[in-house]
Amino acid sequence: MAIPLRDESVEIVFCASLVEHVAEPRDLLTEIERVLRSDGVCYISFPPYYGLIGGHEFSPFHYLGERIAIRLVRRHITKLNWVRQLYRFPERARSFSEVYSRWGLYRMTIHKFRRLLSRTGLVCLDISTRYMPVSFASWPLIGEILTWHVQFLLAKPRHRYGRRD
Repeated sequence: MAIPLRDESVEIVFCASLVEHVAEPRDLLTEIERVLRSDGVCYISFPPYYGLIGGHEFSPFHYLGERIAIRLVRRHITKLNWVRQLYRFPERARSFSEVYSRWGLYRMTIHKFRRLLSRTGLVCLDISTRYMPVSFASWPLIGEILTWHVQFLLAKPRHRYGRRD
């Protein structure tokens, strides 16, 4: 969230499977916009929350809600010692954001990302589905479920048009 680079110092930003682990994704986009040069490009990808793998380790139980998913996964991982050591679930965790000590899992959807993007000076050049020959990413509602992993190609235009703060 505080990239140790000067303003407008890079031409390309690559950000894969990160935005859904950030509590304040708008701050992440603001930081990307800050370090990206004019006419620079940014690649961002993530599994939409309502997709089959959107719940990460909690899939497919994430459809049942956070508390139930945590309870079911906690019960399952107690059987696997290496997984139990890797993911030390706090006993009282009630949300995905509380499960891991330094990062969480937050509901990032295609719709939410597009809304956050509209509040920056970045523009979307392309949206597509990663790992699949057919892209459902632009389809309202159904795209959230059928998209395995969405990818955005963004650009920082030379001139900022329609910037909203």
